[in-house]
Amino acid sequence: MSSRVLVGLGVLLAAMAILATGCGSTAGAGNLEGTEWVLESWSVSSQDPAEFETTASFADGAISGSAAVNTYSGPYTSDSDGSFSTGEIAQTLMAGSEPAMQAEQTYFELLAQAQEYAVEGDTLTLLDENGNELLIFASK
Repeated sequence: MSSRVLVGLGVLLAAMAILATGCGSTAGAGNLEGTEWVLESWSVSSQDPAEFETTASFADGAISGSAAVNTYSGPYTSDSDGSFSTGEIAQTLMAGSEPAMQAEQTYFELLAQAQEYAVEGDTLTLLDENGNELLIFASK
């Protein structure tokens, strides 16, 4: 092979390595602005959150969505270092079935504990201050 072809292959391999490095788990991964997620699982309760419609959308410094029964909204902050927090969350006050209301309460309790986030592919994970998984979302 000519040295020109070898240099070209070297550049191509280096570019592929850089791209592959960017595809793994990323603590933080920039900010969450403009993203939408659906809750798939959580760290507590035998109740399956996938049985209820629970979503999180991030736009203009606010998190909003539906939480099993009610809709909600409130401020959030995130940083590329993986830090995450929410402010006071407002929600509508509709009543639902006991299981749905319990799922909603669990969601808000876990959301309030979230101190970090990580994005890996199409998955958003919110973690507590010790790095334990709380809420796991799939990209909407």
